[in-house]
Amino acid sequence: MAWSAGGAPREEVDSLIAEQELILHVFAHADDRKPADVAEIGALWTRFADELGLTEPVPLLGLPMNPDRLTGFGVGTAVLAARQRPDTHVQAVLRGMHDALNLSVLAALPGASWQQLDAMVKGVLGEMSQAFIGVAWLYQGKDEHIDAGVRSFEELGSEGGRVRRGCELEPGIVLWEFSGREDTRAERRFVVLAPPDRDDEQSDWTWSNGRADMPELARYLLHMAKVRYQLRVHARLPEAGMLCRTIDDAVAQRDQAALSTSRFRIARHVTNLKTMRHTVEIALSNAVAALKRVADLPQDGPIGDDLALGTYFRQRLDDDIRYLETSAEGARLMTESLGPALVRSHEPTFGIVTAMPEECAAARFLLDDWKRVNVPGDRANYFVGTMPSTVPDQPHVVVITLLGETANNAAADGCANLIRSFGTVNCVLMSGIAAGVPKVTDPAKHVRLGDIVVASWGIVDYDHVVDAPDNVSLRQPHPRPSPLLKHAVNALQTDEHMERCPWETHIDAIVRAHPSFARPADSTDVVYTDESDDQATTPHPDPVLSGHRPGRPKVHYGRIGSADRSLRDLRKRDAIAAEHNLRAFEMEGTGIGKASFANGLEWYVVRGISDYGDRRHGHLWRNYAAAVAASYVRALLGECPPLDVRGGRIRA
Repeated sequence: MAWSAGGAPREEVDSLIAEQELILHVFAHADDRKPADVAEIGALWTRFADELGLTEPVPLLGLPMNPDRLTGFGVGTAVLAARQRPDTHVQAVLRGMHDALNLSVLAALPGASWQQLDAMVKGVLGEMSQAFIGVAWLYQGKDEHIDAGVRSFEELGSEGGRVRRGCELEPGIVLWEFSGREDTRAERRFVVLAPPDRDDEQSDWTWSNGRADMPELARYLLHMAKVRYQLRVHARLPEAGMLCRTIDDAVAQRDQAALSTSRFRIARHVTNLKTMRHTVEIALSNAVAALKRVADLPQDGPIGDDLALGTYFRQRLDDDIRYLETSAEGARLMTESLGPALVRSHEPTFGIVTAMPEECAAARFLLDDWKRVNVPGDRANYFVGTMPSTVPDQPHVVVITLLGETANNAAADGCANLIRSFGTVNCVLMSGIAAGVPKVTDPAKHVRLGDIVVASWGIVDYDHVVDAPDNVSLRQPHPRPSPLLKHAVNALQTDEHMERCPWETHIDAIVRAHPSFARPADSTDVVYTDESDDQATTPHPDPVLSGHRPGRPKVHYGRIGSADRSLRDLRKRDAIAAEHNLRAFEMEGTGIGKASFANGLEWYVVRGISDYGDRRHGHLWRNYAAAVAASYVRALLGECPPLDVRGGRIRA
């Protein structure tokens, strides 16, 4: 193998090539909207100066050693700064060109090989950064018998198959590329050879013609880097065929909302593709203009490959644009043709209310194809998307909201607003965190941090009481939870007996995508027996007896207490829990249940346990508790058949 992995040609070429030098060209965005990228280039300039000893100005250029700006260049090239080592063997220049920055480094140490120069420069540059449009490494040298040099390089490269045929920049000056073959590559490596008596001509192409302007080959590589950058952007966009299929699916389902949404997405995508097509056209035109001294543009070698790639990419963009525009026009005609026959399957039938940002985030993590919706006359933010139902191709449409504050009054207000703004909702769920009731003396009822508590027996409004002289009693019973969701809970309990826990799959998905929602260490789950003594702890019961599996939440079914009271006293917690047979405490369930019942809707509450309602209350388990509650809600809806809309339309 004649080439090092991702680096300079190996030292086998030392005996073939004289005056080995290395030139690095880094290209980056000069965009005020990307301040971090711009700052990274400024930091890289400082790093090269410090680590390569570039402590002196370049006298012939008369430039400052540090730039006074990194954006706002306008038309043409602005040379911003230049520096060199005292021995002049290493130089650096920083340029701005319209919307791009170019940081160039020349390493020409007498007697040093390409390998040595590469290691020196690579050590400062580091790994490829997202801030770079592209990076070009030029390994240049002299060969007295250029034809023999051409054969030697092609023979050396044939073993690894990485060196393609070269091309002449001008008679006697030859360019090869030995990068990878990916069209989207951001880092490119070239060898540039010239006869010993053509040093000035070679430097005109690669480094300098005596001025600080960008050399012709660097200018060409900048514009081709822009083309390959657009290729990388294009690769991350949705495929045109996929977008067109969404229109076909919407027509097949006679879904007017989905059809309108697909038309909007396609229109936006076409606009993006047209902008990209214009950008690519300009970059290719500028790349060709940079090679004006080349009499006949090469049809092979790296330049021929680049121009063929540009031609292909332009055609691909043209084809995508035509394909999408044709599909969008068909969708428009279908919309006009089908008209009112299209159903309103985009309207929500389930609402999910959350009270804290981490609760809302966890619920939104599990919402598919969501979009933000704001309703006139309602200041709340809503997020509408889908969650699976029992019918694979008919998911539930779900709307999620986040309350402005905690407690039951805010919950009742937020629930009422959701019901009013989304008149099709049939059922409202509360998903979030709660304080658990540990019971180490009764393992089967012992609630631990990270567990799930489902209010299958309902909510107890334990502060809504009649305070008589001889006793205190609940003033009125709370409305019963949703029969539909109670059936779904029974189905999940059956699955659990069969060792199927679909909510755990959803928990794992959240944690993989969002590690901050991972389960804390079990060592942080401590039960205290005395508020005043931090040493008064008691061990959890044997997991075999309590039904807790390592690293997994146990699901508890029963009553949840709800009041405008944030418990921080374990004695009061245990007393109230014993009186009403509670598994957990929270502050919004009463408002959700009563507001839903008053509007003729069903409701349900699912909670994840984040603390024990004592003075040692903290935030460590909040994210995980929010995640387990949201995961159980998604699993719960997965056991429900699709619901008909209740009536009414979204006022959007």
